[in-house]
Amino acid sequence: MYAIGDDLLDQIFDSFVRDFSRHALVLHSKPSSTPQQMDLCLRMLRKPTADPGRFERVWKEQVYPLKDAYEMKP
Repeated sequence: MYAIGDDLLDQIFDSFVRDFSRHALVLHSKPSSTPQQMDLCLRMLRKPTADPGRFERVWKEQVYPLKDAYEMKP
């Protein structure tokens, strides 16, 4: 639908996986979590495959070129 590269798409999903896993770990660690919730949370934990080359390409080709393109509203 949109013409985005595989590197950017993979990096977006890398962030989603990390974020989702972080929230699952926080829920698992709460004292009020039930054993069933803790089990489900542990099953949600995932670690994305690290690809430093992909990260660098996305940073250099797609993120850094936007430097100073936007500014915060005062």
